[in-house]
Amino acid sequence: MNRLALTALATIAAAGLLVGCDSKTPGTATTAPGTGGNTGSPTSTSASSSGEAPPVTGTPLSLDKFKTDPCTLLTPEQITQLGDMKPGEKRDRSGQPQCIWHPKAPTGAFSFTYTFSKSTLNDYYKGKSNYPYFKPAQVSGYPAASFDGIDGVHGDCSTVVALSDKTALMVQVNMSTKTAPNYSTPCTVSEKGAAIAIEGLK
Repeated sequence: MNRLALTALATIAAAGLLVGCDSKTPGTATTAPGTGGNTGSPTSTSASSSGEAPPVTGTPLSLDKFKTDPCTLLTPEQITQLGDMKPGEKRDRSGQPQCIWHPKAPTGAFSFTYTFSKSTLNDYYKGKSNYPYFKPAQVSGYPAASFDGIDGVHGDCSTVVALSDKTALMVQVNMSTKTAPNYSTPCTVSEKGAAIAIEGLK
């Protein structure tokens, strides 16, 4: 079974713990968002003692105007910060708007998937025991978490950022070329991708 399938299974397993919550199943992992702003790697933050996600203390951000076409979430200038990418592919993942950007180069670059998650960051924290790798994070001042179905050091990572108490954005990255830069630190790439989107939403 390949790594992406394992990550997807971990996501589905976490969703099983969300029964009774208002939000629905998190987006399924795929081969993995606004203007300007710092896109450097965000710093880590600690979770609350209850194991739930830290609260959003910044201005709540909305994804509503992008739901009909999630590929408009990023401007052309922002997309260039991801790399030399093909046009975004608009998709729907179980009712969750999604856009996927694949690199023009066949190898050596990350693919990015942006999903408007039905689940909140708090839901992912509640299901974190299902992920072999789960790291609390902070992206552009907003609470987040990065996780992977294996170990977070082999080209795949997903970062979920709380834009408000009820809104979350998931950014997933995938790279299959082991010799490529950042292959062993993919979560820094997914967190940077999330930061690009957030700075544009502010």
